[in-house]
Amino acid sequence: MADAKPTPAQLCGQLYATLEALCAIGTGTGNSKLAELQPRVEVQRSPSKKIPGLLQEAAEHLLRARARGRDHVKAADELFRSIPDFLPANGRHLHSLDAAQVTQFREGYHQQMVKYAPTHTLQK
Repeated sequence: MADAKPTPAQLCGQLYATLEALCAIGTGTGNSKLAELQPRVEVQRSPSKKIPGLLQEAAEHLLRARARGRDHVKAADELFRSIPDFLPANGRHLHSLDAAQVTQFREGYHQQMVKYAPTHTLQK
C-alpha cells in the first residue's frame, strides 16, 4: 500500500519533520529546538494551535540557511518547497490527536526523517 493516501495525522507528522529539518539546516547546530520531545508532544496535543507558528518561522530558517552557503541553500529550498505537500487539503490542521492519530503522526514523522537523513551533514 505504498500508494495509499496519507492520513491527516501522517501529513502532520511529515510536515513537522520537514520543519524540524529546515530549522536544523538554518541554525546549523545539527539539532533544532523542534527535535526535542516537548515541542513534538505539544504539536501532537494541538496541531491547529502549534503548526501555524512553526510555518511562520520556516521562512526565517530558510533565510538563515541561505546565509550559510550554497549546499545549505539547495537543501533548505528543497525542504521549504515541499511544505505544501504536507498541508491539509482543506487548510485546517487537526485540533487534537487521539491515540491512533498520534501513532500515525509518529509514522509520518519517522518516514520523513528517514528521507532527510542524507541532509544530516548540512544540519551542522
